[in-house]
Amino acid sequence: MGNAGAVGTEGDPRCVGTLARGRLEGGDVLPQTVRGIGAGIALSGALVLALRLVAEWRAAWFAAAVLATILAAAAWRLRPDSAATVEADKVAPQPLTTPSRRLFAALSTSYTLEGVGYIIAGTFLIAAIEQSSPGGLGSSAWVLVGIAAVPSAALWTWLVRRYFRSVLLMAALLLQSLGIALPALSGSPAAALAAAALFGGTFAGISVLALAAGATLRMPHAVAVLTSGYSVGQIGGPLLAAPLLHNGYRPALLLASAIVLTAAFAALPLREIVTGGHPSTA
Repeated sequence: MGNAGAVGTEGDPRCVGTLARGRLEGGDVLPQTVRGIGAGIALSGALVLALRLVAEWRAAWFAAAVLATILAAAAWRLRPDSAATVEADKVAPQPLTTPSRRLFAALSTSYTLEGVGYIIAGTFLIAAIEQSSPGGLGSSAWVLVGIAAVPSAALWTWLVRRYFRSVLLMAALLLQSLGIALPALSGSPAAALAAAALFGGTFAGISVLALAAGATLRMPHAVAVLTSGYSVGQIGGPLLAAPLLHNGYRPALLLASAIVLTAAFAALPLREIVTGGHPSTA
């Protein structure tokens, strides 16, 4: 799911600096890149929906592996425009201040917690929906996650022009926390579909907003540090959730929702990131 987007982003270290600044030849490169993740999720969900009618689960795994290999091969040669990369690298580092370090610590904590909550929800959300809902609603919900993710990064980036980035980050985290909790609170199809839409519509936007906020703070290697924390969270998330799975997925989803809610509160200090009073800078 989203393998082409992942390879296209991480295949060349030069991409990271360009993506952190969110611009490539006058366009928003982060939303353009993250869009591939949503498309990959939707495509994988549709593949499972189709195969479950004619084959067992092993066939779905093999088909997903083949699809991922094809998409990764297609993305392998993708590189950022060299002129844009050079321009991004010309940005001089700014002197670090104590407030900047404190705000970056808050951002890093929030994004790491998001990694924990995201991976728990991404692992168990669809399984929980499958367990409590009839038919193939779980696979359909996964398709909806992808469809919601496709325009989400661009939507959140558009909202940055009107509202402070820090406020949008907290709003996205709160919405994701609600979406993760819904299947644990209700087994209705409406709750399942709402959860899928909220989860898909926020996870990519949170990444875009957090990485852009890190770039705004001008911390050295901001994207690398944030991504490392997010990755650590993804490793620790399943370990935290595993002991809660004896009685179904509800406790794990409630834990993930609480962790993402904590991430939203951890981001509160970022409200101080205001330069010139324009929403696009905070």
